Amino acid sequence: IVACDAILRPGEVGSESLLSVLHLDLGAEDIETTPVTTQSLMASAWTVYASPASLYVARATGGWWPWLWGPIAQFPDPPSVEIHRFALDPGGETPMTYTATGTVPGHLLDQFSFGEHDGHLRVATGPGWVWNPDGAELGSTVSVLRDDGHGTLQLVGQVTDIAPGEDLYASRFLGDRGYLVTFERIDPLFTLDLSDPTDPKVMGELEMPGFSTYLHPMNDGDALLAVGREGNEDGTTFGLAVKSFDVSDLTQPSIIAGLSFGDENDGWSWSEALHDHHAFTYHRDTLAIPASFNSWDPETGFVGLVVIGALLGALSQGQ
Repeated sequence: IVACDAILRPGEVGSESLLSVLHLDLGAEDIETTPVTTQSLMASAWTVYASPASLYVARATGGWWPWLWGPIAQFPDPPSVEIHRFALDPGGETPMTYTATGTVPGHLLDQFSFGEHDGHLRVATGPGWVWNPDGAELGSTVSVLRDDGHGTLQLVGQVTDIAPGEDLYASRFLGDRGYLVTFERIDPLFTLDLSDPTDPKVMGELEMPGFSTYLHPMNDGDALLAVGREGNEDGTTFGLAVKSFDVSDLTQPSIIAGLSFGDENDGWSWSEALHDHHAFTYHRDTLAIPASFNSWDPETGFVGLVVIGALLGALSQGQ
């Protein structure tokens, strides 16, 4: 599927595999005869993020997987993320072109760990789940990269050691702002000012029980809608939870409203939206997610669609 002269290699070869990117014009009159543009890179990757200008593909690297448990000394290669950039020009003669590769430290969560703004890529990474016998706890990192035009995604700014000892559960980049959720016992929502790519800053922190796994913008970015799990002060988590946050002032994030399904003593609840944003539909200030409560109990169990409205005020529920 790829010509020999379309096979490229990054500055540092990280894999003997070939990563291929294909472009097909779906608007062509005769799609069966439309040529497919292809470019391959000596790399492997499985996390994809795209902006109007760029396609990024990334993979975890290092000598261990982030979910292995043991002293850091046993894993001499710390976790890192290898990122490859393809410039996009759908209407041009070359629809996509490989331009650069870069690496950031830490454990990558998902495609929402990325966000491109004004030519800069912001990447959120967690520490991974590793025990450090010397007592030093690792935190999350936000790195800012820029294509230097010579094959490298150059690190231009970074903030490290965010919530040491806690892993990263959710992240979102919106314009010149960033949001992280970490969790061990209490869920902190961190707000970041990314307006200066060379000096990213943590501006505020909001602590609450439980954790969030997906963050969605509301109210032109002045509020966030989160899906996650409820919890208590000792770190125990239980039912499905939906919360809205006021982030209009980055220095003072606050919770607007919350709705949970079940508690420590009242059953079990779940939604696919906890781990797949395709199960999350937000439109006209109304959220719809699939959910199940006590699905094994024919009398109190429920499996279906939950519709939640008035998300900027008091949350209300319908089924």
